[in-house]
Amino acid sequence: WEALTFFPTLGNHDYMGSPEGQIQYSLLSGRWELSTRYYALQEELPGGGEALFLALDTNPFASGSRDRETQSAWADSILDHATQDWILVYGHHPVVTGGWHGPDGSVEDGLLPLLRKGASLYLSGHNHNTELLETDIGMLQAVCGGGGGVDNAYEVDVLPETLAAFTNGGWCYVSIWKEALAIDLYDRGGGLQFRHLIRR
Repeated sequence: WEALTFFPTLGNHDYMGSPEGQIQYSLLSGRWELSTRYYALQEELPGGGEALFLALDTNPFASGSRDRETQSAWADSILDHATQDWILVYGHHPVVTGGWHGPDGSVEDGLLPLLRKGASLYLSGHNHNTELLETDIGMLQAVCGGGGGVDNAYEVDVLPETLAAFTNGGWCYVSIWKEALAIDLYDRGGGLQFRHLIRR
């Protein structure tokens, strides 16, 4: 764990405190990479190829703040010129979910036009459960909110779009190669509950 670097994104509870404090923590820790509220990074893949990671702050989409337009224009400009083999976008709020919070209509309306521009996978949290769902734009949505364990688990409904769903803790693990992407859903005990492979 000591060698891991975290590339976080801000959630709704971060706005109950100090989002700026979380950003400033990047100056103190070499393992915490959150220099701005939203950012992009590119990684080389094993065996060749590249992946683009787009970290969004979905709170302005949920609240309707002015930064929504600024952030959308920024993301548009990156996605319009993206040539990477895979594009993974992540933010706090889901665009589709069977979880207790449900999808936020303003987040869905704001993010789907961006995600249509070539996202391979959208990862979120917010709901305290773990899900993998299809979307109507041909992209998968993973809800990786399993950090809410048995003491704070949310019920999760199975929707027509649901490929897998469970609660009481867990996590998502994504493996990426040039020609394929695998997403694994684990339960709180470390048991693999579901694996899905996407080929280019």
